Amino acid sequence: METADKNRSKVILANDPDADRLAVAEKTESGWRVFSGNEIGAFLGWWCWTSWRQKHPQVN
Repeated sequence: METADKNRSKVILANDPDADRLAVAEKTESGWRVFSGNEIGAFLGWWCWTSWRQKHPQVN
């Protein structure tokens, strides 16, 4: 987070060396907000669904 602050980053994505875990944080007015695994999963699910719907608008 220190490096992100120095570079004025607003979002951090980090994974461990073998890439089986992911962390996400967002800069807010009050500091860094670290998302839980459930929140990351919900966001990825929403993104997959939204992307699919944009590519398949004719499907109800």
